Amino acid sequence: MTMPSIGSVAYEALVEATGSPVMGDVLLQIADAHVGVDEVFGYCCGEEGAPVPIASSGRIGSAQSRVSLYARQYHAFDPLMRDAQVEKNTAPTRAYRITAQDIPNQQYRRECFDTARLAEKFSFTRWRAGRRFILSFYRAPGRQPVSPQMLAPLAEMALPILRKHLELSSDEANLPLMERLLRRMERIYPEMTVREREVCARTLIGMTAEAIGLDLEIKPSTVLTYRRRAYERFGICNANQLMARLLA
Repeated sequence: MTMPSIGSVAYEALVEATGSPVMGDVLLQIADAHVGVDEVFGYCCGEEGAPVPIASSGRIGSAQSRVSLYARQYHAFDPLMRDAQVEKNTAPTRAYRITAQDIPNQQYRRECFDTARLAEKFSFTRWRAGRRFILSFYRAPGRQPVSPQMLAPLAEMALPILRKHLELSSDEANLPLMERLLRRMERIYPEMTVREREVCARTLIGMTAEAIGLDLEIKPSTVLTYRRRAYERFGICNANQLMARLLA
């Protein structure tokens, strides 16, 4: 089988997504076009402690829910975690293939593989600055067989970018909630006007139309008009749906 190459277009797309909530989606699109992938999950962890999610995206169900479950409890049952100390003192990047049948814990296998109709994952790990960075590519049954070597060039490209993505995301986490919401809306919905973002951000933190009107010095009816226009333009039904998109 001829190994497809990872070109400059893919690299540029990852760089442009660095620091933005769409990193997981961009990585999944590139990986799927490369060899056929159904879910991606990038995270890091120290020598002890739970994984810290960096970016994720999936095609079936809630990939974010699986990420949360893995980070909270299921990582302890992942065969990948056994070789942490071995990796730290050997090759800079190691590759693993783990099938659903390799998972010893039935609940972990059911929640993170079976319910999502995923059969295997290819994971690439690298230690940097005392942390283990891991990028996993999940594939559904029936996909054309691939080897770790076919995904290795993408992993080598993406792992350093994920490290930078984590740094930028951490910087944003120190900002007030209002500023974080405004920045994320600007990245995800660049067509949204400044006033629409101001209204929607205040809605998301629980302000009423009357309170938003006083804060922005506009009428409550005008607040409702800006919010309705923004929701309709982007196919959003309510504030909960908008928040879910911003935090995905």
